[in-house]
Amino acid sequence: IRSLGFAEAIPFDPADVVVTDFAQNKCRFGCDSYNKKHCNRNHEHSPEETEGLINTYTRALLLKGEPPTGDFQRQCLAAETAAFKAGYYKAFIYWAAPCSICPSCDLSKPCTNHKHSRPSMEGSGIDVFATVSAMGETLKTLKERGEVIKYYALLLLE
Repeated sequence: IRSLGFAEAIPFDPADVVVTDFAQNKCRFGCDSYNKKHCNRNHEHSPEETEGLINTYTRALLLKGEPPTGDFQRQCLAAETAAFKAGYYKAFIYWAAPCSICPSCDLSKPCTNHKHSRPSMEGSGIDVFATVSAMGETLKTLKERGEVIKYYALLLLE
């Protein structure tokens, strides 16, 4: 997984993932992409569904990367594929931010790339700040444009 270009791949117990209604509210009331096609709103899980899914896994990796978003998300898909090929047949990834997989996405038309669409952690009720903090990572709110952004993804393994 590290060879795919992630800054870090931190193993942890999926029980340490923090799921809360707050995270989806932050998306709904704080993001310009909310309810647009590329925010995957129709593909997100409710916090209850997210928690139920996470509870079926015994292993996970917190993947750390950086923008650009599309590149990070393609790395996430490659990590999920690598885990599947390594025998983790239930490998599943939650990534950061609205979908940026298709560079020529037409936001006015329905998604035609469901094979590569994955839910975001935030949009599925995962409190990224609390989860990352539980893994010993530091994540802070950005005060100004241009500050360094850290991206995280959650790779569930079973």
